[in-house]
Amino acid sequence: MKLTIQIGMDNAAFEDAPLYEVERILASICLKLNSMIQCVNGGNEYDEEKLRDTNGNTVGFVRLEE
Repeated sequence: MKLTIQIGMDNAAFEDAPLYEVERILASICLKLNSMIQCVNGGNEYDEEKLRDTNGNTVGFVRLEE
């Protein structure tokens, strides 16, 4: 199984406290990770999940592949 996480940190949400924003995004991934793994283990493909910053902008993705 392969987990790919990509986060672009070039926008305003990362200016003041970049590590806090990354931590917040990673925490959101952790909340979804169990259901992602169950989906893949069940033989289904899990589509790429868009990652959004606190301003609602898409800043990356998370993908889980078998």
